[in-house]
Amino acid sequence: MDTTEQLGQQIKALQTIISATADIGLREVLEREKAECLKKLVALVPALDLQSPQDPPKVAPEPTLDTTPKSETEHSNKAPTKQEQKPIDTSTPKGTSAKEVPIANPNQVVIHNDIYKVNLGKMGAREINLLFSLFNRLKDQQDTCIYFTPKEVKEMMDAPKIGDKDLLKAVKALWKNVKTANFWEIARCIEDGRKITRETNRFLFKDFTIAYDETEKLCYIEVGVNAPYYLHLLNDLSANFTTFQLKTFLSLRSKYAKNLYRLLVRFEDVKKNGMCEMISYKNDFAGFKEFMGIPTTMRTDLIDAHILKPACRELGVIFEEGYDPKNPNRNLPYETIFYVKEKKGRGGKVVGITFHFMPHPHADAQKAILKRRSQNRIQEAVIKAQKQERKEQEKQAKEQKKAQRGYYTKKEREAIGKFCGLTGSICIDSPYHVFQNAKLINVLTRLGDNPSIVGLFQLIPTHPNDRHYAQYCTEHLERFNTQGDDLFTHTFKDHEDFVNNFVKHAR
Repeated sequence: MDTTEQLGQQIKALQTIISATADIGLREVLEREKAECLKKLVALVPALDLQSPQDPPKVAPEPTLDTTPKSETEHSNKAPTKQEQKPIDTSTPKGTSAKEVPIANPNQVVIHNDIYKVNLGKMGAREINLLFSLFNRLKDQQDTCIYFTPKEVKEMMDAPKIGDKDLLKAVKALWKNVKTANFWEIARCIEDGRKITRETNRFLFKDFTIAYDETEKLCYIEVGVNAPYYLHLLNDLSANFTTFQLKTFLSLRSKYAKNLYRLLVRFEDVKKNGMCEMISYKNDFAGFKEFMGIPTTMRTDLIDAHILKPACRELGVIFEEGYDPKNPNRNLPYETIFYVKEKKGRGGKVVGITFHFMPHPHADAQKAILKRRSQNRIQEAVIKAQKQERKEQEKQAKEQKKAQRGYYTKKEREAIGKFCGLTGSICIDSPYHVFQNAKLINVLTRLGDNPSIVGLFQLIPTHPNDRHYAQYCTEHLERFNTQGDDLFTHTFKDHEDFVNNFVKHAR
């Protein structure tokens, strides 16, 4: 590989990172580095190969999304430069064919609940179908790059008769809407005795290539996920996740029914009086409209007539429209459904909405079976071990912090220190002796869970054997950094012992 090719690839790689990063500072640094590479490339390309002194040399396409037509290198009117001597071959994708990739539980999609925070309301029904079908096809592939033919893309969209231009338009619309759909991974830990929260921005897709020819006919798409963060969002079964049938999801016609279904399916286990409740938007009607993709200017009565009622009819028999519990419609995801608009004020302004629905009786058992089938015991064991290790680390850090903290508060230590200067009697046990006159010179308190108090005393002899017994009480003298024949220490087991056996009778 010559220098120009290396620079071209380096520029493309830099642009990929620039397009993906959300860090403004990092983006500026990368832009400067890219500009330097362009200068070097311009210097290497012969003057005859350049259209004008201001025009940069033609290099391989830079954006992360590769949408280069097949024939773009076949219609150049000028002599090809070194970069153009190896045209991009869009007919030969580099990834693994989707046909060669097995799918575990092909009709089941497992979605981490964090993904529901991403607004997909701008997508149409076809784009939503394609996105969740990709989730299903890529869920077990780690960082393998997979390519899909136009026929496979149509199948994933559940649109076998879609035209070539509409197919390309739908694929581009999908990328436009998900390329900014980044996810925040939040981790909490303890570092140097401080509680630290780390928020890291993760990208869902590592690669997303769209190849098409000069007639705007799709040749293939090539997709690679950003492992291992992808697993956190779409395959982490030990965390908060939702499981639903892809077949049911694809069978829904409107994008509003699809968005409502992926919202309701999270609440199939939240039941009240036999009905499931979705209360996420009880006080946020604007947020609900944004999630669903409902135009902000649409009147509430039109939302009822043209969006909510039709979407509910796709999901279940609306309760007030003739639900018969003895003869339920098994072809719909739910037996029955209805919603309640939360209103406020004299004008009855809608401020929120709740949905109430009833799954089919067999749904719970079926869901439990699907969950067991989807379990990855190896992955769960690893995640469990990692969580246990984090708990142990947090526990050790907590104990270490506690051990470094004094047992008594600052005010309590100040109160104990005010007793210095008092003179009283001290009784020691080993060997037994009573010092009738001992003056408290200083005190020390302990750290952690130790409530004991060490007192430094000056002996005022009243008995001929006082100095002899004081020699047995010098264990903690070094802690006070002092020496003397008339000095000794005594340890009180806690503040009550200190008060009752010295302070109370001292003067």
